[in-house]
Amino acid sequence: MTEVPTIPPSLNVADVVDLDAPALTYDRTREADPDGTPVNVYICDECAAEIRVRLDSDPVIDWKLSLGKVHRALDEHADVCPGPPLPAELATWRELCDVDAEVHHDGDAEILTGCKRPSWAAPERDVITHSPWFGGFRSTPAVLPLARRRADDAGAAYMDRAHLLVAAKQYPLQGTAGLTVGLTVGKEWLTMFTAEARQLARLLHAAADLAESETSARHD
Repeated sequence: MTEVPTIPPSLNVADVVDLDAPALTYDRTREADPDGTPVNVYICDECAAEIRVRLDSDPVIDWKLSLGKVHRALDEHADVCPGPPLPAELATWRELCDVDAEVHHDGDAEILTGCKRPSWAAPERDVITHSPWFGGFRSTPAVLPLARRRADDAGAAYMDRAHLLVAAKQYPLQGTAGLTVGLTVGKEWLTMFTAEARQLARLLHAAADLAESETSARHD
C-alpha cells in the first residue's frame, strides 16, 4: 500500500506540501534514473495507472521538496483517475448504449442513408422519408410531351401540355432492388425495376415498328 513520507511534527512546512493523505491508495516501488536520481513509482490500486515521481538528488536532505512532489503528483492523478476497470461485459454494453439515434440530414439523402450520392442525382429531388431504408436519390426527369392526351392545364394564352416524366431512382440501402425507373403522367405514377424498364423500352420499340409495318387501306 502507499508509502508516503511523513513530516516531523516539529517542522512547519504546510506552505511547501499538502499535508492531506492521498485520496487513493497505491503500491510503491523505488527505481533510479540512468543518472542515479531516485524515482518513486506508484501503481494506483484503482485504475492500475503508473505515476512516476522523480525525487530530488538527495531525498534525505531535500525531503521536503521530494515529499511535495509526491503529494502533488498523487493529488493530480486522483483528479483524473477513472476508477477500477469495468468488467468486459459491462464495458461492451456501455459502448453499445452510447449511440446517438438522431440523424440531422437537413434534407440530404446522402446523410440520411449514409451512402455516396450518384453523380446524376439532383439534390433538390432527394427522397427523404421517415426511414433511411426508403430514402434515396432521383435524377432530373426527362420530359416527353404527349399529343394525344388532354392538357394538364390550359388558359386563354397558354397550355401545359400533357407529358410523361421519366427519371432514374436509387434507394441505396435496398441493394439492387432499389435501382428503379419512375414514370409519371399527370397524377399517375409507376415505378419499375431497371430490367423491367429495359423490357418496356423493347416492347415500345417493337410496338412502334409493328404499327408502322403495314399501312391499312380502305376497302372498296
